[in-house]
Order: sequence, then C-alpha cells, then structure tokens
Amino acid sequence: MRNSDECPRESTGDASRLARLRATAAKVKGRSSAIQADSRRIAQAGEEIRRGLREQRERLVDGYEAIRARRNARHAPG
Repeated sequence: MRNSDECPRESTGDASRLARLRATAAKVKGRSSAIQADSRRIAQAGEEIRRGLREQRERLVDGYEAIRARRNARHAPG
C-alpha cells in the first residue's frame, strides 16, 4: 500500500473518488447527529409520558382511597 507521502501526485480519478468519499462521510455524520438528536428527544418525551402516567396513577389511587374512606364512613356503625 502506498502512503500519500510516497505518492506526491494522485490521479484525477483517485482525487475525485476521495472527494466523493469525504462528501459521503460528511452526509453520514450529519445524519448520525440528526438521529442522535431525535433519539434524545424521543427518550425525553418518553420520560415525560412516564412521569405523567405515574402522576395520573397516583391521583387515581388517591381518589379511590378517598371514595373508599367516605363509603366506609357512611356505612360505619354509629
């Protein structure tokens, strides 16, 4: 294999291919960054949904317990 130091002049085809590869690498890197940003947003949205569901569950449990306490108080002897 030749090193670029050993071959001072690249052929036009090699330079063109290298330029295309670099352009493709830049596109892939850009897409990768976009995918990572999307993944972070999705993870954050999922966490917000889980937090909301957890809070809703707590409110429902509290409501059921309050209903049960009122019902028990109405039916309590006395």
